[in-house]
Amino acid sequence: MATLTDRRFVQRSTLLPVFPLELWDIIIEYLHDEESAQHLSRLAQTCPALYSRIDPQLYKTVRLFNSESGARLATTIEKRPELASLIREIRHKQDTGSEIWSHRHLKFYKAAVTMPNLENLSLRRNPRPFDSTRWASTHARDDAMLQWVKKVASGSGSIKEYRGLGYGPSGESSFSPPDHELTCMQDGAAETLFWHASLQTPPGLPALRVCHIGSDYNHDMHDTKMDGRCIPSFNEALFYHPGLRKLCITGATCQISQSSLPNSTLSTSPLEELTLLNCVINPFDLQTVLEYPRALKRFTFRGPRSQEMVDPEGETHCYIQSALKHDNSLEYLDYDLYWGSDVETDFGELVRLKHLTTTLATLAGRECIELDPPDDILPPNLESLTIRYDEVKSWLPSAIYEMVKDGDLPKLRRFTCEVPEIMEHLPSINVSKFNPPATEICQEGNTWRSKFAELNVEMSMVSVPYPIDMPKYDVCSCECLPFYHRMFYHPRKPLSLPWEDDYGEEDVFFEDWADIDHGMDLDALMDDLAEDSGSDVWD
Repeated sequence: MATLTDRRFVQRSTLLPVFPLELWDIIIEYLHDEESAQHLSRLAQTCPALYSRIDPQLYKTVRLFNSESGARLATTIEKRPELASLIREIRHKQDTGSEIWSHRHLKFYKAAVTMPNLENLSLRRNPRPFDSTRWASTHARDDAMLQWVKKVASGSGSIKEYRGLGYGPSGESSFSPPDHELTCMQDGAAETLFWHASLQTPPGLPALRVCHIGSDYNHDMHDTKMDGRCIPSFNEALFYHPGLRKLCITGATCQISQSSLPNSTLSTSPLEELTLLNCVINPFDLQTVLEYPRALKRFTFRGPRSQEMVDPEGETHCYIQSALKHDNSLEYLDYDLYWGSDVETDFGELVRLKHLTTTLATLAGRECIELDPPDDILPPNLESLTIRYDEVKSWLPSAIYEMVKDGDLPKLRRFTCEVPEIMEHLPSINVSKFNPPATEICQEGNTWRSKFAELNVEMSMVSVPYPIDMPKYDVCSCECLPFYHRMFYHPRKPLSLPWEDDYGEEDVFFEDWADIDHGMDLDALMDDLAEDSGSDVWD
């Protein structure tokens, strides 16, 4: 005997022929792209024909907005395992694959690693704004965090206290008991989603090819909405996934795990394209994670200088040195070290490199603002070169012209200079002009076109918008931000690095005098200066 639901389906199934199937497909596509999954789900329940047509579309791309929706998806997969094979893409807005503090997140991880056809994975989470009404400073909040960790070790901590510190996602409800969540956290069965996947036999997420992970964090110390101490973290497990081809990490910090995996899982990975945007990682950790990819072809690094670029022996390390393992495979490199490097960056050892994009301060160094053609720091097989203009003394395009003319870049066919439209100290090729508009600089630079054309090189200077507003994105910011530091708050480069002391001119002046003559009486010098100026220098 047919049930009431079956009778309703039979009655409603006659509604489907009213519209052509093509029109139904348009309606389904619109609801899938523009409306929520709930609307599409309700339409699927109207008749069996629509249900069979919508169900694969409903689970093809899954959007999760918080940890509760991730846990609900895991529950659905547990009850209906056949749905796991329908999922091709997951976009999670409150999980970066390392939220080990919550049972809900771990439940989602265990379900995700069992999805046999998951190809694209986007895991995003933004830091919670710093609560200035509760904490006098971030240091006070960090001290409270340490106290909470001690309470967890003694068995008296709670997840509610953890969220109150600002480390948990906003908008969370008490979906599961705190003691249950803390039990999962203390067990440490799986540090991250990818760590958990690597422990499976065979490894989890077998079809995964593209992964975007991280946050919108942009290193703006004055933006209360961007708390740098709460940004997501990632570890080396991301880099030896057996199927991943493209990996984009934005606004996250690297924390090499202290745990160990079975040696059988530590094989090389097929990763070919890697993007690190606004990430906190030192050259040593970068070298560690780059040991796992077999042959990296495209590498984009746009981020701040690390305080650990100088080792205890005083030797300076470079991110490019960390990537030399892939010197025989790397073909594309976009390297923008915020605030530049202390010394010039040597790309010469990347013998297979064909396309390079960088800034002058990164290429020539902050102190050396002119590129010396004989330095031989550009790879000989370079086919295209893009230089983003800096607030420094102009030098382009003569230096590159001399390199091509002397045969140092025999394969170069395209040379592009990107000039920002708005910048406080925009240098001119003509030394007699001060702070000209970007369009005028481009006109001056493009006078070199004919000279480069004689060398069979297409040269151009183009004006680009700057600063650029950070666009809203659902997948990865590296696909939306085309120029320079990619930080809307960053109107110009600082003269000193964020962690450097800002000495005043007076301090430098007297320090220089002391270096000249250590036996000089500075008190007497101060008195002489006071008499010469007619006033007391201490006023």
